[in-house]
Amino acid sequence: MYQPIGEKRVRLEFNPSGNTDVDTIKKGTAAMINFCEGLKDKDPRLAALAQTAYEEACFWAVKAATTVPDHRLPSVHGTSKVEKDS
Repeated sequence: MYQPIGEKRVRLEFNPSGNTDVDTIKKGTAAMINFCEGLKDKDPRLAALAQTAYEEACFWAVKAATTVPDHRLPSVHGTSKVEKDS
């Protein structure tokens, strides 16, 4: 089955958690990667760099969307939940 380059690069179908934010991130990123593919006739190097940057941004955005907050980390007030409980 044919799959555009953007969908392949972000592994659009891989979302075991079923997180809708992940779907949104990946679909938007795939669209931008596909758009940049069309820019390769103007400057292949710059288009490829843009595609790589979108892939990296997608990775970090998916990581942020699927991260469970760790309440043991220091808060903005300089104390952590673990310290308060002790």
